[in-house]
Amino acid sequence: MTVESVLLFVLGVVVFIIGLLVSIGLHELGHLSFAKLFNVKVTQYSLGFGKAMWSFKRGETEYGIRPILLGGYISMVGMLKPRASGRPSAITNTGMYGAFVQDARQASAEQIADSGGDDSRAFYRLTRGSASS
Repeated sequence: MTVESVLLFVLGVVVFIIGLLVSIGLHELGHLSFAKLFNVKVTQYSLGFGKAMWSFKRGETEYGIRPILLGGYISMVGMLKPRASGRPSAITNTGMYGAFVQDARQASAEQIADSGGDDSRAFYRLTRGSASS
């Protein structure tokens, strides 16, 4: 292998990673823009997974880049409706999937509590008619 072929290979990898990040960023930007359009509270916009390498906060949203560049996400308050208080957990035979749902519901309830307990801007409050109002 020549030095030129190694440099071209490295350049190709870098261009691929940048293209992947742009694609992921635009995809997540679509989620972010519609969440903000419908007044859902968004606490995080991130490219990558793991602990934040670089981030800044503008308004109520923290924007960041993370080291595992295999995707991205936004964190909207109230992605799952919390279980009504005092209501027992439904008995399911779905095993670990039921546990995942319960954990996600608990995390959603904690996120709403961290937002001051006001769930008026929670994702689960959206209705089908939200687009027309």
